[in-house]
Amino acid sequence: MSPNIERAVAERAQNQLGLITRPQLTDIGCGRKWIARSVDRGLLEPIGIRTFRCGGAPWLPQTRALAGCLDVDGVAWLATAAWLHRADGFGVPDRVQVLVPVGRGRRTPLAEVHRTTSLLPDDVVTIDGIRTASIARLILGLCSLGPEDLPSASLLAVTEAFIRDGRASMAWLWWFLEERRCRGRDGVSRMERLLAEMDSLGPTESWLERTTLRLLLDAGLPRPDQQVAIHRNGAFVSRVDFLWRGPKVVLEVEGKTHLTPAQQSVDARQRSELQLLGYKVLTCNHGDVTQDRERVIDMVRRAIVLPRTA
Repeated sequence: MSPNIERAVAERAQNQLGLITRPQLTDIGCGRKWIARSVDRGLLEPIGIRTFRCGGAPWLPQTRALAGCLDVDGVAWLATAAWLHRADGFGVPDRVQVLVPVGRGRRTPLAEVHRTTSLLPDDVVTIDGIRTASIARLILGLCSLGPEDLPSASLLAVTEAFIRDGRASMAWLWWFLEERRCRGRDGVSRMERLLAEMDSLGPTESWLERTTLRLLLDAGLPRPDQQVAIHRNGAFVSRVDFLWRGPKVVLEVEGKTHLTPAQQSVDARQRSELQLLGYKVLTCNHGDVTQDRERVIDMVRRAIVLPRTA
């Protein structure tokens, strides 16, 4: 065997976490006898229907995911894709899940294979060298799961986290859904309900505001107006997160942008102006909304003068 071919094999495997497939070996110029001798010598270890691990290569979670994809020429899917995208609530999967176009018909001991009639180039991204379903395609796939496999709250949390991190947007997800919509396609109806629910919360500016609004509505509190600009004699005073107009109650949700001294100074000045205009100004932060929810609910309820529920 030519040293150049051996070097090409090593370089290809090095770029694939120590893995290489039989078609890749053939393309490099390795014949069946060379492959068989390499297996006998322990240089190659067969691990799937067409995938080999080079001797000594570590067997990491990413290696398992890549091996499953390489063995059927597919893309990481569902929990595996969510983990690679570092989605909230998804750790290292117990079983690699892979998506392939209908017609390939392969099975592999390395992965659970799912099939689709539509897998477009835009549906695939590469993460850590592993071909993976894009975020929008992943959300559609997760929506194809039943609530018993992925509860609605978890699905909502994953989608909101992608939007919060700037890796997705409502407009983009709606566009994607319309592009992929067809009668009978798995996940379309649930994704439409998911996006409609998120839209129903209105124009909040952050995940924290959206979570706060859902907390208030779930507690039975009246729905506030959102992102309201308040003026005095025609001059702008402040844009408030939530406003109950009747009792003149304002709730400001303070995220990370409110932690700087400059922003805190602006917040204090605007709060004083609002109080002079007769508004009750309430504030809450991430810790309040995620760890002290009852206090937030009670604070708002008392401010807008609602009786406690039994």
